[in-house]
Amino acid sequence: MAFPLQEYLREYATELEQSPLRVALLDSPADPSGLAAGSARTCYSNNGLITPQDSHERNPELSRKVLRNTLDSGHLTTRQHSQFVFAIEGISRHLIHDYLHAHPYYNSEQVSQRYTRTHSGKDWYSLPPVLQTRVVYEHMQAMVAAYENITTLLMQPAADLHYGRFRTRERNATNDRAVQKKTMEVARYSLPVSTTAYLYHTVSQLTLMRYALTIHSTGLTEQIVLVLKMLQAVLSRHPELASEFPYPMETDRAEVSPAQAERANNLFDESLQGKNARLLAYPASPDELLKLGWLSAVGSEPPSTEEILRALLSPEKNPGTASVLYPLTLDASSRILQILTFQFQKKISHTADSQAQRHRTIPGTRPNLPSQISLQTEFVTPALLQHSEQALGVYHDSMEKTFALIRSLFNQGISLYDLAYLIPNSFPVRYVESSDLLNLFHRFKTRLCFNAQEEIWSSTQREALSMAEVFPALEPYLAAPCALRHSIQPRCPEGSHYCGVKVWKIPLSEQTRVI
Repeated sequence: MAFPLQEYLREYATELEQSPLRVALLDSPADPSGLAAGSARTCYSNNGLITPQDSHERNPELSRKVLRNTLDSGHLTTRQHSQFVFAIEGISRHLIHDYLHAHPYYNSEQVSQRYTRTHSGKDWYSLPPVLQTRVVYEHMQAMVAAYENITTLLMQPAADLHYGRFRTRERNATNDRAVQKKTMEVARYSLPVSTTAYLYHTVSQLTLMRYALTIHSTGLTEQIVLVLKMLQAVLSRHPELASEFPYPMETDRAEVSPAQAERANNLFDESLQGKNARLLAYPASPDELLKLGWLSAVGSEPPSTEEILRALLSPEKNPGTASVLYPLTLDASSRILQILTFQFQKKISHTADSQAQRHRTIPGTRPNLPSQISLQTEFVTPALLQHSEQALGVYHDSMEKTFALIRSLFNQGISLYDLAYLIPNSFPVRYVESSDLLNLFHRFKTRLCFNAQEEIWSSTQREALSMAEVFPALEPYLAAPCALRHSIQPRCPEGSHYCGVKVWKIPLSEQTRVI
């Protein structure tokens, strides 16, 4: 049964009208049905490739039958050839984290909270109707005021640290902008996850079909509004796709109680042992796996473990490791790295995880946010705040008042699904993740750089050190890009964004950061 779009549009007419969400379809193929039919028929063609035009001109009835059969049988790689580019505005960062970026099959370019300032005004946040009250409005204004205050109060300590690194750099308005970005990176922890964003979001037709199927999966009305607007935009241009989008699945919106969440969080934290990242599992016989991988991928007698790792991970031996395109999955020998897998237990802030989850080849058990809300006052404190008592005081006061309001509103009967919009960016997200060395190596390269966000850098450092502890031969390669580029000039690949620290001269275990 096809997606009942008109029925949904009637049922959610008020929400669609009142929502700040704006969706526009920027780009799409001229003939998505032709692409699907032509690619499917090509699989069984004795007469060469079937183009989209051919699929309409050469036995169009067969094309219609192929489209129905592939849809019904689930042969849907044919729907991945069509890509749809959306411009989305007014969407909460809560929904982006819990839905748009909670799966690997998308591409997004999203406005950064690290580098763009959040300004007070009617459009800087998005709340469900039940929270659109005077009390909540006043609190939202207080949260953005705290953000602005923290940004100002951190300028001096951030400037001291910045110009302490760059001793020859003149202090002027241009260089102060780099300092201000560091203060915004920290101040954003005080903002709520209901802060809105704008982004490009590109998905295949298959992913869009899955969006239709799972329109109720997060339990958020905002998700329903988003998917309806995306479908409207696509079907207004491609009405022939109406039968392609499936009838939605029913989703059991069983709300976890705060007491249940507190018990689960406590058990998770006990296992984490006070860390922000803990290595849970790793290969029992990495040397044997590498040698077997070498035999199969390279076809010669394997050298020592150290020599294999040097051949695979050193930029001098494997230039792909230093390429910004990171083409290692296209190199047979580099694919050996995929057989070594590691699992981590993580607890990092919502704002840090919103960046970490962009490593889509490192999947994890990220929750829908309401399931981890225990009503306890929980937040991560960035390192720079420890350098300003005033800023730290403003931050702690804002956190206490935010969670006090959440508890008060919960006691008035408001659902955790709605209250999640008030949760601050600093709220800790707990999950387990798993990946292979090929993809973890890419994360280490990007997140051990001193230009990476400080909290992600800290958790990545812990991950790398724990991997080196159980597999010492890896240690030289779990490092920032500058530490790997022994014979490549310039040593730092960041150009004018050089962090100011000769990281390659400092062992990873001795590295520390505040900004």
